[in-house]
Amino acid sequence: MKTLLLLLLTLFIVSVAKAQYSAQFNKYVNKGYKILDISKGDLNRDQYKNDVILILADINEDKENYYELDLKNRIVKILLQQATGYQLAAENKTCMLGKGDGGIKGDPYNGIAIKNGYFTLQYLGGSRDVWENYITFKYDGYRHWYLHKSTSIAYDSFAPNKVTARTDHTSKDFGKVLFEKFDPENKSY
Repeated sequence: MKTLLLLLLTLFIVSVAKAQYSAQFNKYVNKGYKILDISKGDLNRDQYKNDVILILADINEDKENYYELDLKNRIVKILLQQATGYQLAAENKTCMLGKGDGGIKGDPYNGIAIKNGYFTLQYLGGSRDVWENYITFKYDGYRHWYLHKSTSIAYDSFAPNKVTARTDHTSKDFGKVLFEKFDPENKSY
């Protein structure tokens, strides 16, 4: 009984702390949206190491019939940590796959990795034939992030260690693509 009470108390404290943490970013949430994810890391290689990427989703994504609704695109916002809080540095309304874009696996969003001025949007989808996409952006040192690399991997879910297809593109293939302008549906690279 004591263990159960301790576990419930811990879960309560964690959920309150998470709610308080995300509340500081509410002013960056567009009307009709909610925070889907918050990732922290060094996005611009300055003295502040807790820059933030917010992923915003339509508030109706949680509805059971979301696939019948006309959901708004997910939004990615880059917030740079400053001495007095956070400042919006960049925003993209077309770079995220939607909740219904992952096939039988469901929502393809699989997280964001941030490290030393780079960030990678990670996706996973499919059914028996699984696909993974990794879209990486790089900070240019002058307050902009550009598409750096795009990797697509495919494999059979019954043999996940055997890649059946892999495609890598770098900035040599697609040129300079500003984060704010990137749209995976418009692959001119």
